[in-house]
This record gives sequence, structure tokens and C-alpha cells, in this order.
Amino acid sequence: MLHVDHLAVGYNGANVVEHINLRLDRGEVTALIGPNGSGKSTLLRGIAGILPRQGEVCLETDGNRVSDDKQFAYMPQDTYSASSLTVLEVVLLGRLQSLGLRVPVTMIEAALNALRNFNLLHLQSRSLSELSGGQRQIVYLIQALFRETAVLLLDEPTGALDLYYQLAVLEAVAEYTRRSRVITIMAMHDLTLALRFASRVICLHEGGIVADGSPREVLSRSLVQSVYQVDADIIDTQDGFRCVVPTRSLRDEARQAVGPLNAPEITGSGL
Repeated sequence: MLHVDHLAVGYNGANVVEHINLRLDRGEVTALIGPNGSGKSTLLRGIAGILPRQGEVCLETDGNRVSDDKQFAYMPQDTYSASSLTVLEVVLLGRLQSLGLRVPVTMIEAALNALRNFNLLHLQSRSLSELSGGQRQIVYLIQALFRETAVLLLDEPTGALDLYYQLAVLEAVAEYTRRSRVITIMAMHDLTLALRFASRVICLHEGGIVADGSPREVLSRSLVQSVYQVDADIIDTQDGFRCVVPTRSLRDEARQAVGPLNAPEITGSGL
């Protein structure tokens, strides 16, 4: 189990998220949702130990709590890189702590097999800088999985992917989470994908948790209205899942209620 107690994380002495208390079980996929600026990425980076934090983050095993940032694999939202490393080398860096002057053949075979599982084996010798944004995103996801840590922290893992790979990647993450009994937290903007693949949803708003529970408990029309300022239909699909269909922006209604905004007067001869 992952314990997060009284966590606060921010930049330059100002907290972006605070008063975060969580208990997350192994084998569970948790979706972290919320509008832009709500603190999703900051929270993930704080849990991973990348940003300075206040409070406690620790893993409980057999009744013992241990704080060890090496047990956290973090995949950033922005995977741009001008690196000349090959795809295979990037995946192998997932086990940097185990690498020596000579990489064992068994580890190379395991890395190649990981690429094969995502249909990227043909890119093994390609430079990372030569890949598309979606291909880089999958490579960094493979690297995170290859680390074999207890906690997997993914920041928008499908943001640059097409529809096929969105489903393929999230299915692979969900299956890996169950099989390896890891704790997975994914920051997500796509609420329909969160409903489909997460067993638990945590909604952040203005730096705090405003909802926490099963997807059906958390994702309601009223929550979407209050947190995202959008009206939406929550539709049950034939296969038993739900999808969120945005219909109109409530911010537009608020602007119309106060009347049109006047453009500022431009003076001077600089045009």
C-alpha cells in the first residue's frame, strides 16, 4: 500500500497542492483528473520525489513503512528529446541501477521483448530524436514499465497517441498493474478513458482533492459542471462503460451574462 500523508508540493516556496492524504492499494489503477492548473503534474512529481515536498510518502509492506524514491517510476507529460540515444538504449536506462560496463544478454532480450509487445521492435536502432511525439511517448512508457518498480506514475500517457494506441497503451498498463501488483497513478484529461480503465478516480481542483472514489461515484454531470465549467452528458455504452460527451461551455454563458468585453483602445504609432 502507498501512504501519502499531509502532502504539500509547490514551486519557489508556494504550494500548488496541499492537504493531500491518500491510501492506494497494489494492483489498482488510479486516474488523477482535474482541469489545467489543478496540480495533477505537480502532485505526481511530488510523490515521485522530483519536487521538494512536505509531508510523508511511503510504501507499506508486511506492516513496515519504507520511504524509498527508487521504488517510483515517473513518466513525464513532455517527452521531447534531442537525444542521440537509440530506442533500445532508452529502454535499458530504465534499469540504470542494474547496468554495468557490460549489459547482460538476458536484459537486452527483455528490453527487445518489451518493445515487441508494443509493436516497436523495428525502431530499436532508431535515434530517439528521429521519432514522432507518439512514438517517443510509448518508448518512455516502456522504459517506466521496464524499471519494475512498486509505483508507476504516468503524466498524460496517451496525450500524443492516436485512438488505436490510446486503447492499446491503457490496456497494457491496466494488465501490467494487475499482473505485477503495482500501484499505478495516471494524470488524465480524457474523462472517458479514465472511466474505462481506472478502478479509482481522484479529482483535483484548485490544489486539493474534491472527489475520490470509483469512476461511477466521482464522474457525474454536476462534478464536470463545477470543476470544468462545462455541461456534459454522461452516457452508458452497450459494453457497460460510460463516456463523457461535452455539450457546451458554461464559461461562455457567464461571459454572455455580463455582456460583451470591450477591446482595449490602442494608441501610438507603432502599428
